[in-house]
Amino acid sequence: MKLNDMPDMLRVGVAADILRISRTSAYGEVAAYRRTGGKEGLPSIAIGRCLRIPKKALLACIDAQMDNPNAA
Repeated sequence: MKLNDMPDMLRVGVAADILRISRTSAYGEVAAYRRTGGKEGLPSIAIGRCLRIPKKALLACIDAQMDNPNAA
């Protein structure tokens, strides 16, 4: 499935697959995002006990890293 065809809200495992990182790393990045108030890590939202990655936020995060590859 192409990224454009994916739903607007992605599971953490799906985002990990897109980024080609492990699920453990993706959950660690989500934790960093939540711990730093969004300054670092993988953008995410909590819906009840579920964590979701907004597709737009994931794409923006990728673009930001491409614009500034030295950013954490």
